[in-house]
Amino acid sequence: MEASTRTEELTLRSFSLGDHQYWQDWEQREDLYRYMNHTKPMSWDEQRNYPADNCLLWMIEINGQPVGAVWLEEIDKQHSRAKLGILLEAGSREKGLGTEVVLRVCNYALYQVKLGLVYLFVRETNQRAIRCFQKAGFYIDEVLAPRRFADGSYQHLVKMVRNM
Repeated sequence: MEASTRTEELTLRSFSLGDHQYWQDWEQREDLYRYMNHTKPMSWDEQRNYPADNCLLWMIEINGQPVGAVWLEEIDKQHSRAKLGILLEAGSREKGLGTEVVLRVCNYALYQVKLGLVYLFVRETNQRAIRCFQKAGFYIDEVLAPRRFADGSYQHLVKMVRNM
């Protein structure tokens, strides 16, 4: 993907096998793992048995340093939709970075993959993420029944949608 004119140090690059260690490290961090347990993209083993055009995964870098990942999965070209996921380290939040990354991926979904709809799920208590997605053109489509998460919390998942 192209670098943004607004934030030149931001890059998105394809996920590689060497990046798997970042995921393992992030899974050990309590501040990140609590969100990863329902948004994590499929594992490398699952990807080997999954058509490559159904999942796209990028690393988010600032000045060449990985600070997160973003992905489209469950890409369904027949119904023109895909599910979005994003993970950002705490030090990279509240700077507009998430919104910019989401906008780039949505533009890629529209112009390169030719999708008409992108959706995602976010915990109801993650208001920062909900605001980020709203800034990127998503709206709340549905609030799902509460469920228990691996971190012990019990809360709703919010489905958000962006029509391309």
